[in-house]
Amino acid sequence: MTTESTALPEKTTQELPVRAGFDTIQGYRALKSMALDLAASKLVPQTFQGNAPDCLIALEMAARIGASPLAVMQNMYIVHGKPGWSAQFVIACLNASGLFSPLRFEIEGDGDGRTCTAWAVERATGKTLEGPPVSIQMSKDEGWYGKNGSKWKTMPELMLRYRAATFFGRLYAPHILMGMQTMEEIVDIGPGGEIIGREFAANRPARDISAALDAAEEQQAETGPNVREEAERRRQDTFAHIEQLGLSVDAVHAEMRVSKAPTSWGKSECAKAVEIADAMAAEFQADADREGQEG
Repeated sequence: MTTESTALPEKTTQELPVRAGFDTIQGYRALKSMALDLAASKLVPQTFQGNAPDCLIALEMAARIGASPLAVMQNMYIVHGKPGWSAQFVIACLNASGLFSPLRFEIEGDGDGRTCTAWAVERATGKTLEGPPVSIQMSKDEGWYGKNGSKWKTMPELMLRYRAATFFGRLYAPHILMGMQTMEEIVDIGPGGEIIGREFAANRPARDISAALDAAEEQQAETGPNVREEAERRRQDTFAHIEQLGLSVDAVHAEMRVSKAPTSWGKSECAKAVEIADAMAAEFQADADREGQEG
């Protein structure tokens, strides 16, 4: 009599691939590992070098819009803690989305009436979609044109197209912009919606742009209505503090190595002057104490 084996075949468990993201612990770990690798690279923009948390956020944003992580990093700027895309990146994403034909621009009019409208054909319906028109007059009415360093003065044709493309994307493909402004909008309008005069270069590092914004906002605060008296009072308080320490304003100014005259100091210069004056007074007191001990 023969016996046959009735052993059941061993069950094998097939591991599901891990999808990097915030949905699962495994996905988050994978995303974090990628972020650490990118932060260690010298090829990513300087803002992201050694900054794994921001790299992680950039990776998640890239996954959401289906873009290259490196492309997102190269075209995202952080100003006052608020991220913004470059207008070129918005146009590239719209063209690569497959939702529309390549974005085109219709230009008409002259002078302040110069107007640009971005348009494209929706592939699903064949309909021509037009974004809101943008004109030179609009840039003046909104305060973008007349501020210091405005690119609207030097490159109006380019700025018309950038803003028209942004309006088109915000209207017909908001999932691509993800509710974010473009860098050009942040520069024109300001993080709180206020109009702020500032200089801007599209390829400057985010920290340099932030510094330029801070300086421009301080300049606006010093020259705007209802604050000039406060600025003058701050300067006089600074001068009084320096003199109480037995120092001269000119001596402190020489140590500061700034181009602004004391009568034009803003908030940052006043704070720096107080800091330097306190340090100078402490140094003089230490020298006097040493001389007393030696005597």
